Amino acid sequence: MNPESTQLTTITEVAVLQARTPAQPDEFKQEFAGLGSAFRNPVKVHWLFPATTTGLAWEPFSWNQLQIQPVPFSLVDPGQRSGNWEWLQDPFMVVPGERPYFVLPQKVSIQDQLIVTALARSCGAYIRMANVHFEGGNALYWGKKILLGKDTLLHNPGIGSDTWKCRKIIERDLAPAEVAWLGETIPQAKEKAQPCSEGFTYQPFFHLDMYLQPAGINGRGQPRIALASVEPSLTHAEDSTTQILAQRLSQQLEGCGEQLRTAYGEALEIIRLPLVLHLSPDQPRVFSPCNGLFESTRFGDRILLPDYSSGAPPRFWRPRLRKQRRLIEEIWEREGVQVHWIQNGFFEAVEKCGALHCRVKIIRR
Repeated sequence: MNPESTQLTTITEVAVLQARTPAQPDEFKQEFAGLGSAFRNPVKVHWLFPATTTGLAWEPFSWNQLQIQPVPFSLVDPGQRSGNWEWLQDPFMVVPGERPYFVLPQKVSIQDQLIVTALARSCGAYIRMANVHFEGGNALYWGKKILLGKDTLLHNPGIGSDTWKCRKIIERDLAPAEVAWLGETIPQAKEKAQPCSEGFTYQPFFHLDMYLQPAGINGRGQPRIALASVEPSLTHAEDSTTQILAQRLSQQLEGCGEQLRTAYGEALEIIRLPLVLHLSPDQPRVFSPCNGLFESTRFGDRILLPDYSSGAPPRFWRPRLRKQRRLIEEIWEREGVQVHWIQNGFFEAVEKCGALHCRVKIIRR
């Protein structure tokens, strides 16, 4: 493959979603405080939020390097003012281009359609409907391939049992992209699957963007991607069952590395970054080192990452999270990549199985 297709250039346009209706434009600075100093180049931000009954007519405004475009959207239920909407990554996929297009999954809700339609109008994008269901955080577009989590098959009754058929339908929807599957081929027994807030999943865990981070091209001209790893000193398993889960997770992540090499070739450089894991039957937590935003700028390669240690309870969590942060910085420093940490309440966000990449949708580079 052509390594140039895996280059991740400067981010120029993103979208974010606020679940509640803001009272004034300055609420953006409170809700997304960490973004204010994140970018070195001008970035246009489409700020999505539910409109009031009278509507909002705020003008675009600037904050540091951000040019913020308020984008109110309609509510299906006007009484609804909260929820998990801030995970803007999941309702659609962005296929990049001079005029990008948004791909909506088959089972997209009416509310999500209203949100994505408002965003498409704001940024001048096309919208296409897919013939299969997927979740945006589980479908990463990189190097003219769609990396797709295999538990996508579970969301497509009737065709999900036929991996080849499901892949061909998705490739037709997203042409000319080629699909590369990651994760388990056959769903495991429930007691062997990985826990998440909604029960169990059949990949390593959650979505691909919780354990994969495309990272452009390294100094030797090779495509580079970060893959999470299980670090024993950063893993807390409460009982023998969760200890087995931790071992199984480590094996699955190794398997993902093999699948990535099959998809991108032996020249692919895979960087391993440590997870902080707290595995318990009641409330498992996964602090991902991969849920960030990568860009190559005139200042060099940079990665924006969520700072989980900010706001974390001190005695139990903070030592592990600070060690993870130190290890991540050392690994990226060896790669010549600058790390910028964003403090924005991400410790609490982990309970919802998400972080920075889940909340900030890249529209254009």
